[in-house]
Amino acid sequence: MSARDLILDPDWHLDALDLQAGQAVFVKASRSLLEETPFLDDRLDRSGLESRSVSLQDLARADIPAPAHSPVFIWHSAFCGSTLLARLLSGTGHGLCLREPGVLMALSSLKRHNHADAFRSLTPVVFKALAHQAGHGERVIFKPTNIVNNLILEAAQIFPESRNIFMTSELREFLISIAKKNESGRAFARRIYAMFARDGLRAGSIPPDQALSLTDMQIAALVWLMEVEQMRAAQTALPAERSAWLDGDRFIGAPAPALKAASAYFELGFDPDEIDTLVSGPTLNRDAKDPGRAYGAGDRAREADRITEAMGPDLQRIVDWAFKVLPDIPRADYLARALV
Repeated sequence: MSARDLILDPDWHLDALDLQAGQAVFVKASRSLLEETPFLDDRLDRSGLESRSVSLQDLARADIPAPAHSPVFIWHSAFCGSTLLARLLSGTGHGLCLREPGVLMALSSLKRHNHADAFRSLTPVVFKALAHQAGHGERVIFKPTNIVNNLILEAAQIFPESRNIFMTSELREFLISIAKKNESGRAFARRIYAMFARDGLRAGSIPPDQALSLTDMQIAALVWLMEVEQMRAAQTALPAERSAWLDGDRFIGAPAPALKAASAYFELGFDPDEIDTLVSGPTLNRDAKDPGRAYGAGDRAREADRITEAMGPDLQRIVDWAFKVLPDIPRADYLARALV
């Protein structure tokens, strides 16, 4: 099968770009697999999946029409409830949500490491390939990893009618989420900081020797600032009707209004009864990233109370310090056009 044939067949998912081998890898993935898998990156179990490869040159040259329905995007900070939102909005007859496709991470890395020619030739066809996976009458809902937020404006240019929800947690809640993951959370923050520091953001411009003297939680606060800084810049660049903001903490606290607003904004066609069914169903009482684990808003609140007590006054001190780093970012309503 040619690259074009694979892209236009919704049974095939563009899974990876092997830049060293010069190959693009597709896997045959059922809709149920795409919908149930929390992450379409290296955590996806590919055992037993049929695969096909084409050269990157053939992929870049593939003449791909725009999808019948423009995709929509959920761009987000980490630990804000975006995986849960994406899981709830994905449904037959409405849309297919692709959560954190690994192939977008490859594009993001090409951009960060200044591989301009490869990035320019591959980015449009990769996004279009993924956007063709929705069923008849549906649109693809992209929920990329926060690592690829440096692709927001490229995606908006490829799909000029696309709409974008920017989803965040409060800085305090973000820091609590980092802290509750212990060493893995702290390592995550430093790894993401190193990536985002390549994006030319003000919060990432601290000299390396000075950054080494910061605590893990200060680094985590800078990651949050860079995420918000990038989204604020994107909202400024995009026409007003093409972006909206969803506060993840408000979504967790009152999911029904947020779901109704997101469905309407994305034109997904959920009726009020469907929303009510989703809100009263089991999804809100399971861990969106690990559906086999019982986890709901009450569990989240109890964890937050435990971490807040353990961190003591340091938590608020780090929040106060962070907003002095970028004083133009307000402590509330830091993005525009709130959905709820």
